[in-house]
Amino acid sequence: MENNIRTSKNSLYIGTLKINFEAKIERILKIDSFILVELRYGKRIVDRRNIYCLTEKGEIYWNIYDILEGIDLSPDNVYFLPEKKYLKFHLEGNLLWISSYDGIAFRIDIKEKKFLEKEITK
Repeated sequence: MENNIRTSKNSLYIGTLKINFEAKIERILKIDSFILVELRYGKRIVDRRNIYCLTEKGEIYWNIYDILEGIDLSPDNVYFLPEKKYLKFHLEGNLLWISSYDGIAFRIDIKEKKFLEKEITK
């Protein structure tokens, strides 16, 4: 399935299925049966909903804001996924560390859609 996943600007292709997003796709990660998508908005636009988790069928499973709402109270925070070369340091089973540009890392359970803990990284 991983070979059938590709991007072009703000579109994600899973096989022949095309999924459009409202911003440019910065990075994708395939973890088990999930596809994580990080969007990048313009420099002056802050959108705390910039990470999506999709199923292999292209269905939205969760959005990062749904998991961190009430946990991360910073109105300006934007999140980012780890680069593939660092994934082994950020992933343990279904548990993934997602970082923010405000210097906070959040550990979430991808499958259970749950926040587990946070750490200050700066």
